[in-house]
Amino acid sequence: IPPDAGVPADAALAGRDATTRPPPPKPPRPPRPPPPTEEPKPTVVDTSSSAVAALYGAVGRELKALDVRRGAAATSPLWPRFVQIRINDAIRTPEKRLEAHRALTALRKDIAAVR
Repeated sequence: IPPDAGVPADAALAGRDATTRPPPPKPPRPPRPPPPTEEPKPTVVDTSSSAVAALYGAVGRELKALDVRRGAAATSPLWPRFVQIRINDAIRTPEKRLEAHRALTALRKDIAAVR
């Protein structure tokens, strides 16, 4: 009698007899929780008179450099927005400084987009 007589071929190939069952499948792992996200910290904006004046000067220089590099056609929509900001008026009160800072920051983004 062959040694594996009476044992189904599948079990004989697997090296176990017909009464042995494969181990039950492991339950799936629960999904990992997402990593904790940090709440964005509020951006502190320096709206002191000197900071707004420095930003005004920097944006003016960037606009002039863009004008030299790309020509008046590229900067013609930007200049009116810049000269509309009266810097001596804009630095008088905290509210006006904040308004000027926002306008200059938006103008700076638009200058960067044209480059």
